[in-house]
Amino acid sequence: MSEWQKRVIEESNELLEKISKLNSYLNNPQNFENGESKLLLKDQKSFMIDYSILLLKRIKGFSSKIEKRISEVSESDGVSKPSIPLTKYISSKIVNAKPMNRASYNDYRGWKVPSDEDPEDDGYLVVYPDGHKSWCPKKQFEDCNRPCDGMTFGHAIEALRKGLKIARKSWNEKGMFVFKQVPSEVSKDIVPRMTSLPDSVKEEFIKRDQGPSYMNQIAIVKSDGTVDSWIASSSDTFADDWEIIE
Repeated sequence: MSEWQKRVIEESNELLEKISKLNSYLNNPQNFENGESKLLLKDQKSFMIDYSILLLKRIKGFSSKIEKRISEVSESDGVSKPSIPLTKYISSKIVNAKPMNRASYNDYRGWKVPSDEDPEDDGYLVVYPDGHKSWCPKKQFEDCNRPCDGMTFGHAIEALRKGLKIARKSWNEKGMFVFKQVPSEVSKDIVPRMTSLPDSVKEEFIKRDQGPSYMNQIAIVKSDGTVDSWIASSSDTFADDWEIIE
């Protein structure tokens, strides 16, 4: 077996082990305080499974058992996934990356460049949220990813979903940012003491014997600490100068 075949199998085995551990973690409800963190981990698991299937397809010529293993991985989250024909998906994830050609990546991993691969191929070292590392060709990476200081509004929305702060570079007021409020339910016992609701609204909730549930609200924080509701303008929607505020 050639060095590159061993390398692909090694990477595949490492990823399968991580998927198994993540699956066990997801199946324990005590690990989650809210549903949002579990949804993010499920998204992460889905990306890992897709990448694992890609690796297994690369090595299916090595063993007759690989086709069966692809099917097992596809169904590891309890949902059967199509093989061929494939369904189109759009990716939404935040990764760390660094430009690195194929030779440098192999050297970084302690591998030899396979004889049938060009060591001068441009690409990126990609580090995923779970620590998994891989290499991606330059064109494929740049077609799907943008730096977090020059995002489209679509990327900015995904950042909001992940609980991050965003702003536009062109905004004149510095220190201003947008965030998505965490969904929350207020107990009906707290309603009479709430200072953010007028008396007429509190009376209505008391009459209904329920508390308010706050869902899917986007707010903006100004430099003086003022917090207000926020809706994107046409200019905001089509801008490509959105950035994540650390």
